[in-house]
Amino acid sequence: MRVHQGETMYCEICKIDTGSFCIQCGRDLLPSGQDVNPPQERPWLWNPDVAALLSVLLFTGLFGSLIHAANWKRMGRVEHMWRSIGWGIGLIVVWMGVLLYGHFNLDIEFTFKWLMAVNFIHVAMWYFASGRVQSKGLAYEMNNQYRHESWIIPAVLAVMLVALLRMSANILKIY
Repeated sequence: MRVHQGETMYCEICKIDTGSFCIQCGRDLLPSGQDVNPPQERPWLWNPDVAALLSVLLFTGLFGSLIHAANWKRMGRVEHMWRSIGWGIGLIVVWMGVLLYGHFNLDIEFTFKWLMAVNFIHVAMWYFASGRVQSKGLAYEMNNQYRHESWIIPAVLAVMLVALLRMSANILKIY
């Protein structure tokens, strides 16, 4: 949010008076009443908090990590995008370790419980270390005014991923 105060502009994020741009954070400042992100310039994004919630309740931490990575890419924040992808890759590596352990020990109940525990721990760590940054960033930078992307394709892909995980756990029963 930017507020016009007399001859200078005021950056509400940095809490300083400045000119046409904030000398501390570099953001362009506009007089109040002007929209920083006109509707046609707002990116299509998935709600990052919904992605985190769906990761805990229905899907996996990989879902939230990849949704956030896609949002970061659409916002032009490549460094953050790769961080989110890194969280997803880390989860896959841990899953593979749990699946291999379960395969060699022939303990499907252990494997399934640990996959669920690893997912919950991953989502908590990812959200508080990385995911929350996107939620707060959208609130500060865009005033939560972005175009909302449909959840149909990500939800279908996530259901397929969960089914694949369950099938891989069931394969362990056979061998």
